[in-house]
Amino acid sequence: MTDADDNRVSFNGSPNGIEAGRNHNCGRFHLFHSWSKPENGLWAADEHTDLQKSYRSQLLVSVVLCLLATLAAACTDLIPVPVSEALDVAVRIPTANLREGPGPSHPVVSQVSQGTLLKVQGRNSGGDWIQVVHEGQTFWIHADHTDLATARLAGLPVKAIPTPLSDPAPATPTPVSVALTVTGTVVNVRAGPGLDFPVRTQVRQGDQLLPQGLNAAGDWVQVSDPTGGTELLWIYAPLTDLEEHHRVVLPAVAAPPLPDTPTPEPTPTAPVAQDVPCPLVWSDEFEEDGLPDSTKWWFDERQNRWYPDALFFTTAHREANARVEDGRLIIEAHKETFGGREYTVARLTSKQAWTYGWYEISARLPEGRGVKSAIWMVSNSNPYGSWPDSGEIDIMEFVGYKPGIIHATVHTEAYNHRIGNHQVKRLQIPDASSEFHLYAMEWTESAIKIHVDDTHYYTFKNQRLQNTSADQRHWPFDHPFHFILTISVGGNWAGTKGIDPDIWPQRMALDYVRVYACQALACSFCVVTSGPM
Repeated sequence: MTDADDNRVSFNGSPNGIEAGRNHNCGRFHLFHSWSKPENGLWAADEHTDLQKSYRSQLLVSVVLCLLATLAAACTDLIPVPVSEALDVAVRIPTANLREGPGPSHPVVSQVSQGTLLKVQGRNSGGDWIQVVHEGQTFWIHADHTDLATARLAGLPVKAIPTPLSDPAPATPTPVSVALTVTGTVVNVRAGPGLDFPVRTQVRQGDQLLPQGLNAAGDWVQVSDPTGGTELLWIYAPLTDLEEHHRVVLPAVAAPPLPDTPTPEPTPTAPVAQDVPCPLVWSDEFEEDGLPDSTKWWFDERQNRWYPDALFFTTAHREANARVEDGRLIIEAHKETFGGREYTVARLTSKQAWTYGWYEISARLPEGRGVKSAIWMVSNSNPYGSWPDSGEIDIMEFVGYKPGIIHATVHTEAYNHRIGNHQVKRLQIPDASSEFHLYAMEWTESAIKIHVDDTHYYTFKNQRLQNTSADQRHWPFDHPFHFILTISVGGNWAGTKGIDPDIWPQRMALDYVRVYACQALACSFCVVTSGPM
């Protein structure tokens, strides 16, 4: 065998196959093992020469040095990297505060935008704030607002901290770095952190607010008046995009005193002339005979596609199924072959939609096994997704095989009949099919309450106001909903006991539909929005 060019190895019968040369490497140390061949022809280590002793000493030193070099390489990543004059970090949030010292008690001196490079000088003892140089001046910025790696942070020298302000001026807190964005569709802005404080104005999804601080519990944010006024107002934090790392730069702010007499939410009553406590913003009194008012209602035929196996066909612009006569709206189901089905019905949807307020409908219901009628509301825009994620409010549902019993229900992603936990209540109204009754809903930021005449029998509370883990899955009722008026035949519920063939036609008659925007809820809802058609 020939010798290798860079590692000469010869196999000449020596015990380990190595005669001499650079046959062991450890860095730049060459290890030699020497053998000698005595006269009897047998190989033996030449242990008695001075040269051999030198080799053995060299071997020991080389092994120790190799071990030290290996350990040093393995531990390199564990040793904090000292800061150098060239260490720069970049701002990673849209806008960040630069303060005189490390913490919200120190005043904001300047602000920088995302991507700005800052020269690092050191850190505070807690390691959550870093000292930086920007435009020739020294500031402090929260470490989470930069792209500084944790390994680099540990190696920064601890810098002296300026004395914080002992008594920061409470009247006008310094604006913080990140503007809040409203995530709820329509949100009240109040005079203080809680539902006992009056509503000053309202904001809508996407609106930008300038935060000033947090209450002690951290669930309400103090903001500058979005209308441009000088009063500092409050908004419920879960209805904004307040992120956890933004909280560290928001100072704690004391809540203003509660009003001497908390403003109660009004309890609206049946509208009798001047006694109505809230302004009427929309109504249909059904005063003109013929088809329903096309400026207020549209015929919704979509359930013909949604329920291809239904017994009924939903018609449009057909007076036999929906008409105004003698000052009342008649929605009627007929037993007749139409569109390949056995019955005809109508479904009317309001072209306008509203949020908080008082809603009332005077109605007389159908009767008989197999018929169903409903007065209900669904989302106008489905901001949280399709049914049931964006919510449904059933002000009144009635099935004919259960005479004299009406139902009130809400459906959400967290509570719906598909998963068997929908929130429903029942009330006995023995003459519901022979007399007109007032079906009403009081819808506020805190709850949905259903009434029949003077009886309040159903409440669904906004869990988002008491439980920080609750979200739109539990309460999606923060945006405009529109009315739906229906009569139908059969199906999984109304058809449970079969269909009486001798009761048709059946009708639901409505005397009026009215919507009031209550003053205690502000009046931005006096401006209604267009429906889907």
